[in-house]
This record gives sequence, C-alpha cells and structure tokens, in this order.
Amino acid sequence: MTSSFFRDQLISMVARFICEAKPGDILTLPSMAALHKHDGRICMSRRGSLPVPLHEPLSHEIVATIERWGKEDLQEAA
Repeated sequence: MTSSFFRDQLISMVARFICEAKPGDILTLPSMAALHKHDGRICMSRRGSLPVPLHEPLSHEIVATIERWGKEDLQEAA
C-alpha cells in the first residue's frame, strides 16, 4: 500500500465527516489535529487548541493542511 492510498483514505474519511457529522462529533486526525462539528459548522483544531471554524471546508485542503503540519512537526523534532 502506498502513501497515496492512505492519503485517499484520509480524504474519504474527512469528506464523510463533513457530510455526515452531527453536532458534537469529533474526528481525530494525524498530526494531533481534529475536526469538530459545532453549531452546524465544521471546525478544526490542533494540539488541543480551540477549534477554528472552516468557512468552506474541502476534504483535500484539510488533508493538505494535516500533511503540512506533519512535516512541520518532523522539522521541529530534528
């Protein structure tokens, strides 16, 4: 299995959450990130910070952000 496969799976999970989540639902993601459904809006947090509302959440953009955060974490650890 390739990283492309895992990226596609993550995009699919995020898209499903955006479409099907109910208020109060949380999806834990890599890079210590999470998606939250709050007051009818999708919000995103990292490292336990307060969730920030996403104005037009797109699954591939959310996954790109998570991948960027993962690279930043690796650079900080080095």
